[in-house]
Amino acid sequence: MKTERTGFRRTEIGELPDAWETCALGAEGLVHRVGSGVTPTGGQRVYKQSGRPFVRSQNVGWGQLLLDDLAFIDDDTHASFSASEIVERDVLLNITGASIGRCAVATADVVIGP
Repeated sequence: MKTERTGFRRTEIGELPDAWETCALGAEGLVHRVGSGVTPTGGQRVYKQSGRPFVRSQNVGWGQLLLDDLAFIDDDTHASFSASEIVERDVLLNITGASIGRCAVATADVVIGP
C-alpha cells in the first residue's frame, strides 16, 4: 500500500522507504536469539569495581554505548544468568522505562571478561 509521499509505503509497522525489505527477525537467519536481560538480585549491592561488564539500560544511548558508569559483576553472579550474556555486535534495545527505544550495538568493551 502506497502513501502520499513518493518513495515510501505504509506497512503494519509504519511508513517505510520503498527500497527497504521487511521480515521477521528470526527469518533467514538474521538473528541468533531474541531475549531480555536480567538484573541480579541485590541490585547495586552486587556490583563490583572490576570483573565482568554488566550493561544496564542507562548504558544504552541513542546509537552508542554510554560506558562512563559501567557496572561490573563477579563470575558467580554472571553464571546465574548466562542466557543473557552479550556477544559483540548484539543489538541492545531498551524496552521499558524512561529510556524506551534507545539502542546501541555491543562492542568488545562490554563483552570482555575479567
